[in-house]
Amino acid sequence: MEKREDGINLIRVIGLLFVFGFHFYLYNGYYHQKQIGAAMLFANASRGLFLSCNGLYMMLTGYLKSGKTINRHYYKCLLSVVVSYVLAASISIPIRHFFLGDPQPFSIWKERFLSFSGVYYGWYIRMYIGLILISPLINIAIKNITDKMHLLWIMVTCIVATSLASSTPYTIFPAYWEIAYPLSYYVIGAVIKKLHPHIKKEICVAVILIMTFGTGSVTLLSTDGKLEDAVKWEFGAIWIMLIGVSIFLLLYRVQLSKRVSCLMRFAARGSFFAYMLSNLMDAWIYRLVPKWQNPNYYGLAFLCLTIPSYILMIIVGNGMQRLVDWTLRNISRKRL
Repeated sequence: MEKREDGINLIRVIGLLFVFGFHFYLYNGYYHQKQIGAAMLFANASRGLFLSCNGLYMMLTGYLKSGKTINRHYYKCLLSVVVSYVLAASISIPIRHFFLGDPQPFSIWKERFLSFSGVYYGWYIRMYIGLILISPLINIAIKNITDKMHLLWIMVTCIVATSLASSTPYTIFPAYWEIAYPLSYYVIGAVIKKLHPHIKKEICVAVILIMTFGTGSVTLLSTDGKLEDAVKWEFGAIWIMLIGVSIFLLLYRVQLSKRVSCLMRFAARGSFFAYMLSNLMDAWIYRLVPKWQNPNYYGLAFLCLTIPSYILMIIVGNGMQRLVDWTLRNISRKRL
C-alpha cells in the first residue's frame, strides 16, 4: 500500500462527515435564527468548516485523476457512477414519493431520473461527470508545465477567476466564472499531486481556525437579523477554499495504524452512496427533537442525530457499493 492511501481515505471520510454537517445546518433551523451570541458564532464557524466538504472531494478527484493515462479506461469510473446513481435513485425515488412528502407524477420522476436528479443531491453527480469529461485537458496542461512557479501561477489564476467574486459582498471582480469553481479545486488537487508539498501541521491548523472563526465572526457582526441579511460564503469562496486546501494538506500524507486504516477503507468505500442517499435521513431526523433546533442545542443535536445518521449511511453505502462492484464485475465477464 502506498503511504498516501490512508490519508486519501481519511479525507473521504472527513469530507463525508462535513457533508452531513453542512446538511445539518440546512435542516436544523439555523437559517431562521438571529445572528446573536457565542452559540451562533460557533455555528457559523462550524458551517464554514463544513462548507469545505465538496471542495475536498473535488480536490481528491484532481489528485487521483491527474496522473492517469488518458485512454478508454480513464473514463471507466463514469460507468461506476452511472450504475451507482441508477441504484441509488431506484431507492430514493420511492421513499421520497411515498414517505417523505414529495409525491410527483410519473412524468416528473422520469424527468428527474434522466436528468440525474433522482437522488436529492444529484447536482454533484452532474458536476462530477462534466469534470471527468473535461479533466484530460487540464491533465495535459499540468503535465507539460515543468516550471513550478508557472504551475502555481496557473493555479492562482484559476482560483481568482472562479472564486474572487464570491469572496466579498462587494463587486470587485467579474462573477461570470464563479460557477466553474470545481475546476479550481480540481487544479489544486492536481498541483498537490505533482508537487507533493510539505506544509507544517501547525500552519494548516492555524489557517483552518483563522478562516473558520474569521468568516463566522464576519457573518455574526454583519447583521443583527437572520442569515439572509448577513455576509456569508458558499462552496467556491476563497476563504472556504483556504479551509479545504489546509485540511487536504494536513491529512493527505497521514499514515494510520493497520486497524484504523481498515476502518477508514470501510468507511471510504461507502462514502459515495452515503452522500447520494443522505437526504433520506436529513429530511426527517432533525424533526424528532424540535427543542434542539436552537443554537444552544446544536452540539447535542449533532452528536445525537447527525453522527448516528452518518454512521448508518456509511454502513448502508458500503453494502450498496459492494453490490455495484459485483454488478460491474459481471458486466466485465460478459464482455470477455
